[in-house]
Amino acid sequence: MSEVFSSSSTLLSCRNTLKIAPSRSPSPSRNWKRLQTTLAATHLFRTPDVSVMQDINGLLEEVERTPSSVAQTPKSEVFAAIQAHKTLEMLFLRTVRGSEKDREEILKILLKDPRRYICATPDDRSLVNLKSPQGRTLLYEAAIHGHALLVTLLLAQGADWHLGSTLGPNEEETALECASRWSHLSTVEALLATGQWSPKELKSALKGTRSTEVRRRLETALMRERGKKRSFLCF
Repeated sequence: MSEVFSSSSTLLSCRNTLKIAPSRSPSPSRNWKRLQTTLAATHLFRTPDVSVMQDINGLLEEVERTPSSVAQTPKSEVFAAIQAHKTLEMLFLRTVRGSEKDREEILKILLKDPRRYICATPDDRSLVNLKSPQGRTLLYEAAIHGHALLVTLLLAQGADWHLGSTLGPNEEETALECASRWSHLSTVEALLATGQWSPKELKSALKGTRSTEVRRRLETALMRERGKKRSFLCF
């Protein structure tokens, strides 16, 4: 009898201690919010927000309109990359035209390049020596269009005259070879003014020219370089 009483007391104690939470059904307002979220997500998945940018300026404006809730670091990196691409694109566009106004703007852009102050001259990583998607340098583009004054400007700003540009598959060409091939005499003279062309580069430029005047200038430069080499060996 005492054992039954003890068991009954224990059962009563457990009932008083445990509190069973009553089951609650979701409220109508909560269900309605869930339904709205599901419908909105389904709409976004079925109609993605995609637009085609015809102009890089439109892409820049789209980046600037990005909501502030988006992380700033990725946005800054994307914006910087787009700006760098736009600057390089503008440089090549102005180099092809090569007018006085274009030369002034090119100089302004090159003077803002921070690498010119921390890298040796010439440096292939500097803005003046970066290549276009076609593998051409600014100096090469200036040479192929016969912009002698622009060639002089680019050389003064650290353009690497030995740097080759893509001519075809597995084939490169220097600015001197290009100007010689197109018979741009004033441009060839501007390039030769550096006075630091190797005999190999001069011979290669000679092979591609059909201009008598250009050939004469190149031969004179080649004789001068050979004379320097003989003087060095005699010394």
